[in-house]
Amino acid sequence: MLFLALDISKSQTGWASWETGTPKPRIGHFKCGNEFSSDGMCQDVLWRNISDICAFGLPDVMAVEAPSDASKWKGGRPFEYTKTLIRLSGAAWFFAHNKGIRRFSEIEKNFWFPHFIGTNKRPPKGEQKTYCIKQCEDLGIKTENNDQADAVGILDYMVHLEGIIPPWRQANILTRELGR
Repeated sequence: MLFLALDISKSQTGWASWETGTPKPRIGHFKCGNEFSSDGMCQDVLWRNISDICAFGLPDVMAVEAPSDASKWKGGRPFEYTKTLIRLSGAAWFFAHNKGIRRFSEIEKNFWFPHFIGTNKRPPKGEQKTYCIKQCEDLGIKTENNDQADAVGILDYMVHLEGIIPPWRQANILTRELGR
């Protein structure tokens, strides 16, 4: 079974892909655009990059982080940015539909994040990004940035929903339950 998770953003999209039977996920990131890029241009870049990731096989299960209201983020962003996130998520959904990927979902951060870092851990506001990077390190997965780490967190949750314990969790089977 092949999984693909995306943490979609206009400035930098993180991705993580894992196939059962392999030891660790493949991870990466790409830029969809900048402040001068139209949403259509960003959707095209997203489509081409997902196509490249899937060049050697389409995933059985694909998920993205559900778009959230960017105006409520630390520092706030205009509502236009929220619309961009919704459009990019829709482009990923359309990719899945067009390629025949039958299982696509948007996963809200309030579901995947507590699962990934442990339900007893509550990071202080503004430190969630560093917690994901630290959790990846603890699981033996090297990430370059928080977008890749978030994609690994989404992937980890997707795999959990399938009832599969991936190799990176084998040694840490009780960590999440104990909240460490």
